[in-house]
Amino acid sequence: IVIESCGALCFFDALRQIADAPIVYRVSDNLHAIRPVPSLLKAEAHVLANADVVSMASAHLAELLRVGENLRIDLMGINKKNFDISTTSPYPSDGRTKVVISGSSSLDARSVELAANSLPEFDFYQFGSGADLPSGRNIKLMGEVPFRDLVPYVKFADIGFAPYLNRPGFEYQAEHSNR
Repeated sequence: IVIESCGALCFFDALRQIADAPIVYRVSDNLHAIRPVPSLLKAEAHVLANADVVSMASAHLAELLRVGENLRIDLMGINKKNFDISTTSPYPSDGRTKVVISGSSSLDARSVELAANSLPEFDFYQFGSGADLPSGRNIKLMGEVPFRDLVPYVKFADIGFAPYLNRPGFEYQAEHSNR
């Protein structure tokens, strides 16, 4: 059973009771930086100490969370086949430059807006969700999508743009991000 950095952490003990399977906590975010409700931080501390395996892609985040012997560093990667099967561009054939932004955690929306305003001949496709997303005539907010749906946008983009804020708690994104 794989649990991500979300409300599912609160179900750890129930899952342990009903399932005869190892439980892996895949740490995808630094919850302390995101500042969720205190009960989620408490649940995460419990899972970090009791999961069969804690899997992280970031050594920086592992050091920050001080995980014990159950830690594994499992770097992020992609299955190249996902890109091989994607053969058709999702973008309109209009001669405009296509810029893809994959992810919204700690997104520097102001930088996206400035780039979009400075480059009106470019179209910016921003994937992810959040309250502080950029806006502009040439910014297309695509929302959250399954990775397989994102692949053609990444494969056929002219430019990949990674505008995230360098702020405390999000340093792990340099090792651990879609961007």
